Amino acid sequence: MKVFVIKDERGASRRFESEKSTITVGRGSHNDIVIGGDNASRDHGFFRSGSRGLTFSDRSKNGSYVNGALFINKDVSLKVGDTVEISGTKIKYYSDVPISTGRAPAPYPGASAPHPQPAGPAVIQPVNVNVSAPPPYKSYLGMSFLVLGLYILVITWPVGLILNLVFYFEAKKFERAYGNPPDGKGCLLALLIWQIVMAVLSAIVFVIGLLIAIL
Repeated sequence: MKVFVIKDERGASRRFESEKSTITVGRGSHNDIVIGGDNASRDHGFFRSGSRGLTFSDRSKNGSYVNGALFINKDVSLKVGDTVEISGTKIKYYSDVPISTGRAPAPYPGASAPHPQPAGPAVIQPVNVNVSAPPPYKSYLGMSFLVLGLYILVITWPVGLILNLVFYFEAKKFERAYGNPPDGKGCLLALLIWQIVMAVLSAIVFVIGLLIAIL
């Protein structure tokens, strides 16, 4: 019976035991040892017991590391203690206990007692990652338009309009008194029209800001 200690890329260790002569490894769920990782192939490779002992056969595109050495599409003989690394998952050949002896293999380091598992696919369980919610979003753009509209309507526009009307009517009185319009009367009229246009635009800005603030 072959005993392996599997350590995934997150550092979690587990034990795998099998009496099969061929043990397949890969991302596919049909494999005996199922691993994850971007560099792991669906059918990455397999362990096989033979007359010369245990060998690992790589059948992948990205290859496998045996004791730190990279092998691609090659067969490598293994002895107890050797480690095969595939896409961050390390599979250590821990022990080989003959079935006829009836002895259970010693527990691997860090384990309190052996926990035999039936032969079958060994699936690496995903880890739940708590993702914190993004901070709440709030915009004060509507308030900015609201303040700008209020400033123009309440302060700037009334003062300018009052002065404009006072000067314009004085120019009209001068024209009625002397028969000729004074210089600048046309400018005052243009400014009066501009004041009215500004009032309309300010009202529009105020309404937009109010709608944004409400919605």
